[in-house]
Amino acid sequence: MFSKIKRNAGSGGDLALSYLAEDVEIAGDIFSDGEIQVDGTMSGNIRCRRFLLGEKARFAGSVMCSEGVVLGEVSGDVRAGSLTLAETARIEGDVLYETLVIEAGARIDGRCSFSEVSGSPEPDSGEGNDEAHSPDPGYRQLNVVAESGSVKSG
Repeated sequence: MFSKIKRNAGSGGDLALSYLAEDVEIAGDIFSDGEIQVDGTMSGNIRCRRFLLGEKARFAGSVMCSEGVVLGEVSGDVRAGSLTLAETARIEGDVLYETLVIEAGARIDGRCSFSEVSGSPEPDSGEGNDEAHSPDPGYRQLNVVAESGSVKSG
């Protein structure tokens, strides 16, 4: 169901990979200093250094990561330092990012906002924290429209 594999993170040493297989459905929160790959169905919250959501995966909840790659469906907010949305990605929620790459065909139904994210995500200070939904003066609104392989912002 869930496996942990040590992966080389380059100069950062070993980075543990936690993997949720395609045939697995799970509800709950996952926090990791390493990499989390979800290919199955999950509801909850994820906080990790690297996040990969597979093409057939479905995720409902919030994601906070330093680096993220989304190929599947997310229903919830995503906050990432560096985020790549593949052409098959579908996000229904707000996206906060420092660096964003959107392939033609990817869809976001929500707001995209720039945010300077530094380092690995820190744990929340407590339950009921609505930080992901409240405006922060450090964010700037960015409206993104992908047309035939190009991205326009306004």
